[in-house]
Amino acid sequence: MNKTEFNLKKINTKQFAIIETSYDGSGDKTTLEMGFSFGINAEILAIVSMVKFQFKQKNKPFLLIEVSCEFEIEAQKWNSFLQKSKKGILFPKDVIIHLATITVGISRGI
Repeated sequence: MNKTEFNLKKINTKQFAIIETSYDGSGDKTTLEMGFSFGINAEILAIVSMVKFQFKQKNKPFLLIEVSCEFEIEAQKWNSFLQKSKKGILFPKDVIIHLATITVGISRGI
């Protein structure tokens, strides 16, 4: 197994809001929209995983939460992900899924 070592360096609550006027308690259908995005912080060799949840009723958001987690990657492993010919970086799918799962769990705690 090819392991990727990382440290959780930072957790940011980018957005958290409860909009009471958008929820009427009538029992109407509630929907959930969720999105992920990712970035890098090349200065500290970190992957940034972001998740955003919006709970809606009648197409109006009544609960919003957006969280980002910064995961520092061990330098040798980071360098193995670099795509020298393309001047980019490519992370394995299983690494991204794992970090996204941790970010979702942290947002549930927040």
